[in-house]
Amino acid sequence: MSLEVKNMSFSYKYNKILKDVSFVAKKGELLALLGPNGAGKTTLLKCISGLLKPFGEVIFDGRLLNKMSFKEISKIVSYFAQSSGNSGLSVFESILLSRKPHIKNSFSAKDYAIVQSIIKMLNIAHLSLKKLDHISGGEAQKVRIAQLLAQESKILLIDEPLNNLDLKNQIEVMRLLKSLIVQKNLIVIVAMHDLNIAFNYADKLLFLRDGYVIDFCSLEQLDNCVIDKTYGVKMDILNQKGKKICIPYF
Repeated sequence: MSLEVKNMSFSYKYNKILKDVSFVAKKGELLALLGPNGAGKTTLLKCISGLLKPFGEVIFDGRLLNKMSFKEISKIVSYFAQSSGNSGLSVFESILLSRKPHIKNSFSAKDYAIVQSIIKMLNIAHLSLKKLDHISGGEAQKVRIAQLLAQESKILLIDEPLNNLDLKNQIEVMRLLKSLIVQKNLIVIVAMHDLNIAFNYADKLLFLRDGYVIDFCSLEQLDNCVIDKTYGVKMDILNQKGKKICIPYF
């Protein structure tokens, strides 16, 4: 099972945002989407999710996603932007609403049971009745992950889940994502900025600049020049206790 993006391009009016993007993301893997601001990371996630209509193909398990209705895509792909949603909702309500792609008329006992199970699994039961604007940044990101899981999709697209989190919460969120990938055999694509976090947790790296793919590789295949081409910053990639880290030239 894999997600294949083939020759994807997207323009907004006369501005071409994505230019011939191609890659394959496999089940059980986390793909880190990397690049400077304005590189096209968020647009790429929206195109895969069906929120935007690009040129090119998005194929999952032999099916052409960009020929499906948005509701059909939402059963396969879960996407959450940097915002957690309507802050007037409780945590439980916000997660329950993520069941919408599976709802015909009203929420069923099964929907409530699925939400309860996810809340228990993520250890956020104590947050259930709290409003979204009354929880911390780390808690909000766990709620976002719960919302994604409630859709019961096989592909999770997450836009900058580490924003405004301290180091401890960044590590907790990434460890949680990695454990869920293994448990549920998911495909997870995460747009992020921290290269060292990506090096530690991602299975594959996709570097974007100005809508073009600079490189798509594993960490073992990564060349120093890719970071320079992507960010315009020279970096050393070093081995430290079996892990790779990057350090900019000062």
